[in-house]
Amino acid sequence: MKKNTALFIIIVSLVSLIVFYTGSPAYAQNSQASANRAINEAQDSIYMAYKSIAQADQAGGDVTNLVDQLNTAVSLLEEARDSYGQGDYSTAYEKAVEAESIAETVKQNADDLHARASFARSLQIIVIPVVIVLVVIFSYIFIKRGWKWLERKADEEFLEMEIGIPEEEEEE
Repeated sequence: MKKNTALFIIIVSLVSLIVFYTGSPAYAQNSQASANRAINEAQDSIYMAYKSIAQADQAGGDVTNLVDQLNTAVSLLEEARDSYGQGDYSTAYEKAVEAESIAETVKQNADDLHARASFARSLQIIVIPVVIVLVVIFSYIFIKRGWKWLERKADEEFLEMEIGIPEEEEEE
């Protein structure tokens, strides 16, 4: 029975300590600091995502969907700031972490889009001149061979012509 009593006292003491420390100002400051840090990190992530979107747009990518997603992250960040200002640090932290997560995803997608758009542009820079050169070469060959064929055909017709001497009409 003494073991059960000792175990009971230890458990009650631990629970009391946990309750005491989670309700203490030190915990509140830690929660406040965590929320503040999360808000700053979300803000940095949103800025980096914005820069990646701008680069993808300059490369010629369609960034409409990414901008919408980034706007969602910005709205969450504003909600986190409002919650922080009202002292609701846990909500502020959660919203900031969610905003950061969305911003990181947007940044990755924007970087991928930038890479694809840059590759497509590079391909166009290479392919279009090559196609033009090939068209010019094939046109030259076609025209040259076609002209030779026409000359040969004209020569054959000329050689096949019968030259006849007109007969004089007899006078009576």
